[in-house]
Formats: sequence, structure tokens, C-alpha cells
Amino acid sequence: METQVENLQQFYVEILKEEGFSPKTSDDRTIGFKYEGKTFFIHIDHDDPMFFHLSSIYGWECKNESEILKTYIAASETNNKAKLVKIIIDEKDDDVFLITTLECLLNFRIDFQTNLRRWLKAFTNAVHLFTKFMYDD
Repeated sequence: METQVENLQQFYVEILKEEGFSPKTSDDRTIGFKYEGKTFFIHIDHDDPMFFHLSSIYGWECKNESEILKTYIAASETNNKAKLVKIIIDEKDDDVFLITTLECLLNFRIDFQTNLRRWLKAFTNAVHLFTKFMYDD
């Protein structure tokens, strides 16, 4: 199974390079790369190689409990409207993080290479929608 995971990691790295990205791998088989200034991560599931998980983390400044509550509401509204990408709110001490995530099943090369840029745009769209829900009353 480890060889299959290594092959899958190498496959993603090669496609990312072909698409003009500079991917970096980690010991846990996560692949990081930048798109429009944000770092994205591909997480490889050792038990299910067809499962694809792409994520990015955004720090979000909240000044009080009311703003934190509003992030949960905006995330819920975004998750209801956005295609593909879902936003999860994670509170750590006084910090609030938006974890944006996309999960799907892949037919490897065809699906990954064909949809990569669309998926990345979906992240941008979801964060834009979240921001709109946060600040438009």
C-alpha cells in the first residue's frame, strides 16, 4: 500500500508542476502548493487512494463573541450556496480559522488535471461568498 501512496503522491506532484505550481511534499504524504498567495494542501488517504481531499486555512480576526457567532452563520450560509467547497470554523484560544475543504472521488489523471483550476477557483469563490455574508447586512 505504501508504494501506491508514494506513486499517487508523485502523480500529484508531477501534474502540479505541469500546471506551473511548485509543490512541496511532507513526511505524512501531504502536498503543499501556492495559488494566488494562499497555501493549499492535498491530503492523501492511505486507505482510499481514489479519495481526494484539498484544503486551505485562513486566519480570521474576530473581536468579540458576536463576531465569532457571525462566522458560524456566514460559514453555514456559504456551505449552503457554494459549489464543491465547504468551510469549517475552528477556534483555537483567541484565534478563529476558516478551514476550506473540498473532498471527492477521483478518476486520477483525467479528473485531477481537468478540474484542478476549477477547484481552486471554487475556493476563491467560497471565501468571497463567506466575506459577503460576514459584511453584508
